[in-house]
Amino acid sequence: MASPEDKQEQQEDKQEHEQERADFGRTLRYFRGGVGLRDLEKSKHNQGRDRISRSTLSRYERGITLPGLSQAKHLDTLYGADGRVKLFLANLWDQTWNPHYDDHSKPKQNYFYRWPPEYSGLVWVHLKPAADLVNSHHKIRLRWGPWKMATETVIPADGVYLVTGKAADNSNQSVTLELNCDLHVFALFGAGRINNETAPKLDIRQKWNWR
Repeated sequence: MASPEDKQEQQEDKQEHEQERADFGRTLRYFRGGVGLRDLEKSKHNQGRDRISRSTLSRYERGITLPGLSQAKHLDTLYGADGRVKLFLANLWDQTWNPHYDDHSKPKQNYFYRWPPEYSGLVWVHLKPAADLVNSHHKIRLRWGPWKMATETVIPADGVYLVTGKAADNSNQSVTLELNCDLHVFALFGAGRINNETAPKLDIRQKWNWR
């Protein structure tokens, strides 16, 4: 039988998840603007195997259900959010992210990512190893506009975070971060607070060099 403390914690978790779904739904409605859900469903960006029905879109917008990471890119394109919906979902799902089961992608050596141009603050990359490379030594190189850096680290099963800062882009055009690793890895890009308390965090803010 659950103790009163456990019940209170469960209730707080439930309320937090409800708030997260509501906030995400509000974000989708903002980007949809005056476009009707029926028109969005029939959009040229909502075709093929990734197509999402109007009823499902409505459930997302009303905060009833939260889409998975596998739908993040499609939703971002559909709502014309320029990376903001994708980033929102990455932040929400990061703590329970398991690319071996939750994501249909495969580990890669090269990644390219753009944060929203107006964002200013902490940004991070959550790296997880391929199944056969857990606790292996990884060599990582980053290029970001005129800046570059390199680091080496062992990546455990829970992954490792590369944490740095980002200033708002004056040109309103986000600069692409290029990530290269000598071994295949999974990568999830996010921003702001990291809720994962177990995975190591590498602060790389002082490691950048002008190239």
